[in-house]
Amino acid sequence: MKCPGTCLRAIAEAESRGASAAVARFPETGKRANLAHALSGSRSVSGSVRSACRILLLALLLAALGSQSTARAADAAFAQFIASLWPEAQAAGVSRATFERETRGLEPDYKLPDLALPGRPVTGARAQAEFVQVPAAYVKEATIARLAVEGQRLMQKHRAALDQIERQFGVPATMVLAIWGRESDFGRYTDPYDALRVVAT
Repeated sequence: MKCPGTCLRAIAEAESRGASAAVARFPETGKRANLAHALSGSRSVSGSVRSACRILLLALLLAALGSQSTARAADAAFAQFIASLWPEAQAAGVSRATFERETRGLEPDYKLPDLALPGRPVTGARAQAEFVQVPAAYVKEATIARLAVEGQRLMQKHRAALDQIERQFGVPATMVLAIWGRESDFGRYTDPYDALRVVAT
């Protein structure tokens, strides 16, 4: 937001007459509060201009503090959520060192496509294939046939690992292979987004 010319002139005049004293008295409040104090103490500024400038500066300061408070609250809630995952991760065999390393500095990614969160606007237009392509284009028979053949080959290659997954998590090997093949073409497609950050968001 730009301050009107009259307000800028008033600020400049007030600063020249008394801002240095205001800064010395209120160093912790920042430049906007210093200017507001200087304006309030300057007799050369008309009452109406001084009031308008004080209101404008106060509004800017409150807006900044409000956005910072909201951001801090969101950050705190997200950090609390991540911390709450530790018992579950530990039960799944994740070491504390690994958990700390992978979650340190983790932040929500609000730029993800098709992201719909309470109180926030939906990000971008729908781009997921299921929403923008007709079934005939999205589920091509030739592609499905190719993936099926490769999936059968990979089932034999990774049989031991797939069996362990099914025993531990209850997810059939065929389901794991179907998701792996359909979502990433068995690892050929790499998504530009960080998987852990996406899931956490």
